[in-house]
Amino acid sequence: MVYGGKVSQDTNIIVTNVRHKNLVLRAELAANDGLTMTDMGEPLEFIEIDVNECYSSLGEIIGEEVEDDILNEVFSRFCLGK
Repeated sequence: MVYGGKVSQDTNIIVTNVRHKNLVLRAELAANDGLTMTDMGEPLEFIEIDVNECYSSLGEIIGEEVEDDILNEVFSRFCLGK
């Protein structure tokens, strides 16, 4: 569909993995919370929690941060070492 021209992407981002979609939404929520807290003049220690959550969520998508349940899922789906 993409190569045949039936699907085009100009400026929109397409996320095809449900886990990635949920992580992007979690990152967006954390970023918005951080911005709101910044606007409210909250201490940096509280804002840092939201920034770290955003960073962690995006890191899971690119493989920079991997939680144990994700590793377990990968190993349950793929037979490695055979």
